[in-house]
Amino acid sequence: MTDNKLRVKWSKREKDFMGYYPLGISTKSDLHYLFWKVINDDLRKELEERGYDLTTLKFEVTVDPTKRPDRFPTLLAQSTNGSNR
Repeated sequence: MTDNKLRVKWSKREKDFMGYYPLGISTKSDLHYLFWKVINDDLRKELEERGYDLTTLKFEVTVDPTKRPDRFPTLLAQSTNGSNR
């Protein structure tokens, strides 16, 4: 899955959360940060205790490659050529 979104969602196959990161420099570390600071065991436990179904959790945020063209040169090239989805 290569698009311009940083995302986390439940995987039925893996029975765990899977993360996807956009094309760009250091975006994999953005995903690691998301798992380390946001979607961690504390959040999972808290949501389960409150009665939420974690298999329905979806998180995504779209990149604006014009704000940091140095980090997203591939996405910026795609968007300026009109080949972006």
